[in-house]
Amino acid sequence: MDSKAIVQTGVKVGYDDTPLYLLFTCSTLSTDDQDIEYLLVGFDTNHNGGGDYTFEIDKNGRVQGEKDGIMDWNMEIGTRISLSSDGWIAEVAIPYAAIEWKKKIEKEVWGFNLSHGVRGQNTALTSWSPTLGQPSNAQRCGDLFFE
Repeated sequence: MDSKAIVQTGVKVGYDDTPLYLLFTCSTLSTDDQDIEYLLVGFDTNHNGGGDYTFEIDKNGRVQGEKDGIMDWNMEIGTRISLSSDGWIAEVAIPYAAIEWKKKIEKEVWGFNLSHGVRGQNTALTSWSPTLGQPSNAQRCGDLFFE
């Protein structure tokens, strides 16, 4: 029997007329304060396997983005991180302008994936939709329905 604790990462998604809201709850992956845990979030807004937007947010609140494979995508998103003894919470608000979304979001379906890992460790990255070792592979995204 494996004695390792089960690592849980949860996400809730909400929206209104201007931003997309994400709430992540993350169990701690590492007890070493030097390790940087992060979330890798991908949106395929056209749902065509193109991998439009990917961003990484770490438990220190640092955000790094990529748009259509171009690193250092400079986006304006709001983040708030809360740390606890057994994990961390990330609250994220992404304005639609940051992801160049100009249509109504209701009734849309985007590709979506979420991965949780520790930077610099040679450990498996846990992903919601299996990526076969390529966490930003939009062709392996799941569906995000806006109702």
